[in-house]
Amino acid sequence: MSAYQKMVQLSSYVTVLNIIKLWRLACFQYLHTEHFRIIVWPFKLYCVILEIFILYGSYDSFTIPFFLNTVQYICISLHSLKTGDEYLYKYILAANTNDVIVGRRTPVFDKEIRFAIIFLIISRFITICISTSKFHSIFLCVQIVILSTRLTGLVLIIIFLMLYVRMKYLRRRFERNTIPVNIIHKNGVVSKTREMRKCLIYYNNLLDNFSDIDQELQIL
Repeated sequence: MSAYQKMVQLSSYVTVLNIIKLWRLACFQYLHTEHFRIIVWPFKLYCVILEIFILYGSYDSFTIPFFLNTVQYICISLHSLKTGDEYLYKYILAANTNDVIVGRRTPVFDKEIRFAIIFLIISRFITICISTSKFHSIFLCVQIVILSTRLTGLVLIIIFLMLYVRMKYLRRRFERNTIPVNIIHKNGVVSKTREMRKCLIYYNNLLDNFSDIDQELQIL
């Protein structure tokens, strides 16, 4: 087995949630810690102190485009402190739960795409580590601000891609489940009707999950 195949196989164990959490930690942003409530406030304080350090360190590289990125970084940080991005985790878990109910087992991202995401994150981390080892504090702060703004785009892509893939899957199930106009004395009508009802419930759950994060999408 080649090194590429090993990396592709390893990427199959990497979930979307873990990728986002890893990226959040790299940007010193707050993560939802439901199972460790005792460290919620110390963790928030830790994130605030590091974010202030990042903003202070990137002050010398002030430009208009970077200033807009900095404003976005502040808004993202405040939003993460308030919500901990819990809405995103609930959305992904609810979508996966609906997939199990309806019998869908195909992942949103194939192995090659997960490998590309892992390679991108590792390469950016290596860049940050190199800048830190050489004590380029300004470059480090700028990199973290840019990483944070890029994460917002990644989150939006994941949300809409998950909806798109599931809608496409639902369309294929509807196309396979044709019911004749004259259903009298037709075999299999009951099973097809049951399948149609299951697909409609799945479609309704998708819309409900998406409407639950409507406010957060407007903020993003």
